[in-house]
Amino acid sequence: MDQISKQIKTIFAADNYGPVTEEATLTGGPYVSGQVLGLITASDKYTAYSDIATDGSEVASAILIEDADASAADMTAVVGKVGVLVEANLTGLDAAAKADLTAAHFFFK
Repeated sequence: MDQISKQIKTIFAADNYGPVTEEATLTGGPYVSGQVLGLITASDKYTAYSDIATDGSEVASAILIEDADASAADMTAVVGKVGVLVEANLTGLDAAAKADLTAAHFFFK
């Protein structure tokens, strides 16, 4: 089993519903698998979700599937867009992020 498959099994709870994944551009500091992400509207790049941001990343919209360090330069990484998530294995999840992700067709276990 490759590293991405192992990460998916710890973050996503059900193979029969997702995960739907895609490659996306990350910007900002180092992130761990399971990081809740928001999309910066102006650049179309993902960064750590922050409820107090005003650049678009205040809306949680994806989950990072693999550890990634975009602190020195933007990088491409695999993100989850839909699926049943293991809530305990997510980083940066708060009530607002959970509401955003639920609206985006994520479910929690």
